[in-house]
Amino acid sequence: MDHSAASTVPLAETGETMGINISGDNFVAHDQTHEKRVNTSLDANPTSKKLGGVTVHHVFRRNKTGDLDRDGNPLIYALKGMGGYNIVAMYRTQIMARAREILEKCTELQGTDYVMPMPSSYGFSEEFAQMVCQVTGTPYLGCGFLRKKTVAEMLAQYGDSIPKNLGGQREKDYKSQMHTWRQMKPGQLASMKEIGPKIRRYFDPFEVGGGAPDISGKNVLVVDDIMSSGASLSAMIELLTAKTGCKIDRAACFLSGL
Repeated sequence: MDHSAASTVPLAETGETMGINISGDNFVAHDQTHEKRVNTSLDANPTSKKLGGVTVHHVFRRNKTGDLDRDGNPLIYALKGMGGYNIVAMYRTQIMARAREILEKCTELQGTDYVMPMPSSYGFSEEFAQMVCQVTGTPYLGCGFLRKKTVAEMLAQYGDSIPKNLGGQREKDYKSQMHTWRQMKPGQLASMKEIGPKIRRYFDPFEVGGGAPDISGKNVLVVDDIMSSGASLSAMIELLTAKTGCKIDRAACFLSGL
């Protein structure tokens, strides 16, 4: 299949209906005729949701319309170059241009002191955070002062006791996670995405390391690529506010939850 052989009608001249298609060989394409899997239209975005006391603004809204097996996750996989998914340059350019248009509508993102991406092994969260900085005129704050805990540290912190408010499947998942970590090398880094969504809120895999900036009293806008359970974002917000004294009342995600 020729994945570059698609309409080259400029994005601004099309209607507001826009979704994505996923080919059999895992290429993601921006489709201007429907809103399936990810709604990227100007009319429907941005959206927002409360996560504790923080308002999380979403650029694009995920859905399962037209595909019961796959939602909008492959778009992020393709943009990050992971999971075997790909996206041709034309569609990537369209997606990022539309994201910028939607960010310009989201005036609630204005007025913070710094924009900081969530730590990631891929560069997309940083790329998205830089776009937020450009649109809002807010300085960029690198997250290099954060470090992931090792498996040994996670076991030392969480392995000896099970939270009392668990029970049923969550308790089984918690015990299964402890077993998984015990089979891993102690020095291996823990990852929130490898923890089951239903128990993520019980773990915090990050720690503030050396060289942390003085952001006490500053308002930080945390940026992530996708909203899943919200556990990773919540853990990061709690860590930053507790260990650095910063304030966080807003966050931004490229893709919404379902």
